[in-house]
Amino acid sequence: MSMDQPPSGAGVAEWHNWAGTQSCRPQEYLRARTVDEVREVVTRAARSGTNVRVVGSKHSFTPVVCTDGIILDISALSGVEHVDPVTHRARIQAGSTIASVGPQLWDAGCSLQNQGDIDSQTLAGALSTATHGSGLRFGSISSALTFAQLVNADGELVTIEEDDPRLAAVQTSVGCLGVLTSVELQLMAAYQLAESTDHWPLAEVVERWEHETQSRRHFSFFWGPYNGSLELYDLPSPPPGMEDRCFIKRYDEIACDASDVSPAGGRVDRAYRIYAAEFPTGWDELEYFVPYESALDALDAIRPVLAAFPQQRFPVEVRTIAAESALISPMHGRDSVSLSFSGAVGTDYVGFLRGIDAVLRELDGRPHWGKTHFFEAEALREVYPRYEEFVAIRRSIDPTGLFLNDHVRGMLA
Repeated sequence: MSMDQPPSGAGVAEWHNWAGTQSCRPQEYLRARTVDEVREVVTRAARSGTNVRVVGSKHSFTPVVCTDGIILDISALSGVEHVDPVTHRARIQAGSTIASVGPQLWDAGCSLQNQGDIDSQTLAGALSTATHGSGLRFGSISSALTFAQLVNADGELVTIEEDDPRLAAVQTSVGCLGVLTSVELQLMAAYQLAESTDHWPLAEVVERWEHETQSRRHFSFFWGPYNGSLELYDLPSPPPGMEDRCFIKRYDEIACDASDVSPAGGRVDRAYRIYAAEFPTGWDELEYFVPYESALDALDAIRPVLAAFPQQRFPVEVRTIAAESALISPMHGRDSVSLSFSGAVGTDYVGFLRGIDAVLRELDGRPHWGKTHFFEAEALREVYPRYEEFVAIRRSIDPTGLFLNDHVRGMLA
């Protein structure tokens, strides 16, 4: 059986992530087109003692994919397999991108419960890293996983049902439990979103925080403490003279047959079209999650770090996310607020991100698995109450560490 790979004699080119911040030179880079090909790769790797890391859309900022073993691309395992219009559940191949499933689900009368600004990630990658949107009524994409099929370290196709205690580990696994091939997600009946955007000073955001976060389906904002900060993400410019300017995004759900007349400052459209946004590249990103009750304290606490690094001018993105049960989801067991910080590639930004890390750890912050962070096993054990349970499941499924690399081994071995 043959798989897509570099031409014979050409060697394996250097692999890098989408932002160009991580790179490696794997022994092999393979593209599996079928589940049987996935099983073949894993079986061969297990025999030779070569580790396997799965790549989706290369969207993570961390070295989560990097290996000198095998990188396995599963993006060809794509498409919606089945949608149940009664239960609003769908079986979807795990290499499908979030962008590709939106129209397919819409045609079947369903929509994802929630999604983030960027929709280029594969479902396997989004689930593995707890990719999320905003809103206290909804968790990350991981929270919607009700069934999974994966290829384990023996090359066997394993089914994880809804009543299987391992599902809470598979929901967010950082790719270290096996190769996801097919997933089932709990959806909703198709819906539209009415988007309203505006510019407020941060003081107004704080004043209206409880009302907006509790009453809106989605409420999030970008805080630009410096002139020109918002524009670095191609966001609309704020009114002249506004201090601590914030670009506000509010989404409210409306029925599919509602008028498509757009509200002032926004749009009305199918949910998957409203969620997705375009951003330029060229930054490294850290995102930590603090308890909802600590969010406003966190905004105050990070001010000295922002002031100490004025050259790092990207805006701070702030989003709410509901509590969920995945064992190592950053939102495990608590409603959360994510705070996202970027450093400009080509500048010395690591000190800035480490300063943010130090502040948010004091507020019980947890890291996004797909973004730059400085947590290793001991610190993760402190912030995840069911960390040991996850590690035990990982060891039972992959006792030899076939699906680990140096980065993941330092966190979850």
